[in-house]
Amino acid sequence: MKQNGSDYDWDMDPFGDQLASKDGMLVTNNGGQVELVNREFCRMWQVTAKAVKKWTVAKLIDCMASKMRESETVRAETTTILGRTNGIYRNEAFLDDGRVIDVHSFPMIGAENKISGRIWYMRDVTEQKKS
Repeated sequence: MKQNGSDYDWDMDPFGDQLASKDGMLVTNNGGQVELVNREFCRMWQVTAKAVKKWTVAKLIDCMASKMRESETVRAETTTILGRTNGIYRNEAFLDDGRVIDVHSFPMIGAENKISGRIWYMRDVTEQKKS
């Protein structure tokens, strides 16, 4: 569904405007599937939620890494993070277009303290880095 002329798929964002923020947000499950993305994530990575909804996490990581400097290092680090479901991760991603993205990821813990996936928050910090 198009909203305001964009390709954002509102079906991927059950929280609607509650997830509207400066942070890109990605939620993945332990089965390697994307559960949720918000509008800022799609804008930041120049993808549509409709496309991402069909991708595995591995394919999404490949897409994101292809836009970064040192893409092979990024792929390896991300694979390690996904393998350690209980780990907390923070790093900066340096994109080919000059942007700098601050990346935070931590486990999504559900009932009975069971880890059911990961939440990723990403913020464009390019302007702060310039000052």
